[in-house]
Amino acid sequence: MIILLLSFSLNAQTLEVIYRETHKLDKYKDDAYADLIQKKLRAMDSEMKLSIQATESLYSLTTATDNSKTNSVYKNFATRLMISQESILERNFLIEDAIGKPKWILSSEEKEICGIKCSKAENQRGEIAWFSKDIPIGDGPYIYYGLPGLILEIENDVKTITAEKIITAVQEDHKIKAPSGSKKVSREEFTKIQKQKLSEMGADGNSGGVRIIKM
Repeated sequence: MIILLLSFSLNAQTLEVIYRETHKLDKYKDDAYADLIQKKLRAMDSEMKLSIQATESLYSLTTATDNSKTNSVYKNFATRLMISQESILERNFLIEDAIGKPKWILSSEEKEICGIKCSKAENQRGEIAWFSKDIPIGDGPYIYYGLPGLILEIENDVKTITAEKIITAVQEDHKIKAPSGSKKVSREEFTKIQKQKLSEMGADGNSGGVRIIKM
């Protein structure tokens, strides 16, 4: 791993990280629909890939053959633009956000992920990140970024995203592309549409993305 990191620091612009997204099941164990919810959440667990090239990155499914049909997050730190592709009832939307300066509170706690020493940080929403200063990239999985090192793990109320593999020998001809082909909306517009659709379905908006239809 030390050799890999040295190779990256010298060569420095291309990197891939494989993450595992695992949804939390215990929080629903006392729910009347516990079995249904937990089965749905297990099916949503997935293997994701963060591809980093220079000032751009793309977080997407490792098995996706068409990024226009799957949830993904594109970041461009040169233009300070983040494009998230997310879906509501199988309808895709492109959400454009400005890349700002998120507030993280750093901790002295440390642990190893993929054999790399990581430090702990927490944001205002109570989400916990573990990042490595040995990989000096201020990026991370999904919509997370802004720490003095690559984020290798994120934990929130719904799921845990943990790095499982770091790849430095990446094909140079593989270009990062922003998701496209979906309707562009602001974050506020997307949240409004999401709440409206959940309300129309009679769904519980606090079930971590799992819709329980009230009969």
